[in-house]
Amino acid sequence: MVLKRYYEHLDGPRPAEGLELATPDVRFLIAMPGRTIEGGDRGDLADYIAKRDSAGKGRVHDVMASAVQGPLEFHYGVVREHGKPMGVMLSAVRTTPDGRFDRYLNLFQTSVALLD
Repeated sequence: MVLKRYYEHLDGPRPAEGLELATPDVRFLIAMPGRTIEGGDRGDLADYIAKRDSAGKGRVHDVMASAVQGPLEFHYGVVREHGKPMGVMLSAVRTTPDGRFDRYLNLFQTSVALLD
């Protein structure tokens, strides 16, 4: 699953390596409490990754449930910072025939967990 591989890179020592899994024209939306980040290409996604704060460097996306329906891939999980749960994510990508993704949607919130 391409999004799980992307998160492995994002959570690892060289997060920018995950950009190779996105197409050059990737469009994305990352929604968090009080903040939304949108972009229309891999450069915008690279900027987001580069600007993650120091907490982002200790962040891990712990995927708990996944599903695939045609070109859509869905994941639900807990986001942890230095081992402490900070909230949950519901994410989806549209995959391309070459195994990358060209659309990415990530919703992060702290108030409702679907799985405990």
